[in-house]
Amino acid sequence: YDTGAMKVVMEFLEVMVGRSGGCCPGIDLDGTAAAVAVAGFNYFQHLYTAEGFAHFKKWFASAYNPRPATLPDATASARGTCGGGGGAAAVFTLALDEGAFVDLLRQLTDLSDHDILEMFDTFDRGECGRVGMADVFLLTSLLAAFASAQTTRFLCLHGADFFDLLLAQPDLPGVHSPPVRGGRDAAARAAALWDGLTGEHDDGRPRGAGGDCEETTLSFSRFCCLGFALGLTAQSILGALQEFKVTLQSRIPKTEFMLYYYVILSALDSKLGKPR
Repeated sequence: YDTGAMKVVMEFLEVMVGRSGGCCPGIDLDGTAAAVAVAGFNYFQHLYTAEGFAHFKKWFASAYNPRPATLPDATASARGTCGGGGGAAAVFTLALDEGAFVDLLRQLTDLSDHDILEMFDTFDRGECGRVGMADVFLLTSLLAAFASAQTTRFLCLHGADFFDLLLAQPDLPGVHSPPVRGGRDAAARAAALWDGLTGEHDDGRPRGAGGDCEETTLSFSRFCCLGFALGLTAQSILGALQEFKVTLQSRIPKTEFMLYYYVILSALDSKLGKPR
């Protein structure tokens, strides 16, 4: 499926989310319960039916065997984040390591390995070298929305969660530059992980309290990560936001993140054409 931004391999997407005839109970994206013909759904909508979500879980479990991991609690296990020490127990969790993630995106898209590795760093909560099933679902939803010209609907459903995902990551050293791997200060990483798990800083302040706007805003390079996952460039993102006077030095809060990406993704959906 050639979009001008990147390609999604529809046959492999169908293996992940399933498309079949017949009728199954589902919830449409406006929240109305209905019995709908699965064949009438696009890939994005089908993923959110009971059948589509069950198919995704079955595919993930069969394609990627549970891997041993040391995780602090059930939430971390579900997300694929990591911890250690403090009584953390070794458990088995469904997650993709870097190699499996790269292999998946090579089959699903035409993104370069460099772009895929940047995406891995984005979805690797806690910098533990794994992406959990919940975040693989988030990525699958994004790419299904892209293939179905429904990226604005993805934004409405998951935009706030994607912002929080990006907020938890360190800023990139430059716009679309190679990610920094390793060598980060261990104390800073531990503090960031504590913030994410408890919602407060290690000195007891609620997350977001205090005067530093960097705690609640994204740098432009980090803001671009959602666009990069769709094959967009920093230049095209800047061009789409000319009227808002966004620059490479801008700091972007959640409300503006949602607004700016609605503008960007509305134009992208129009370019992609009829939902499929």
